[in-house]
Amino acid sequence: MRSKKSFSAAKPIFATFITLLLVSAIAPTQAQTFKVLHTFHGPDGASPFGGVVRNADGNLYGTTTSGGTGNCSKFGCGTAFELDKTGKQAWL
Repeated sequence: MRSKKSFSAAKPIFATFITLLLVSAIAPTQAQTFKVLHTFHGPDGASPFGGVVRNADGNLYGTTTSGGTGNCSKFGCGTAFELDKTGKQAWL
């Protein structure tokens, strides 16, 4: 014999929502902190581009699209750089 009650999705959805709400309130959250290692000022490069790559020693390598000391355009030729953990920059 079939039940005369119609199926309602509201109760399972509400129960799932409350469960997720409780889990998110209980779960510890950790704030991330970031530190600026270097700010580019033109002669040492400008407009960093494409992200960075880290080697096994923790040094970061990347490129800029302008800046530097070349005479390619009024904005410079760009640079390839290395940053150590303290933010000291070396041009490659």
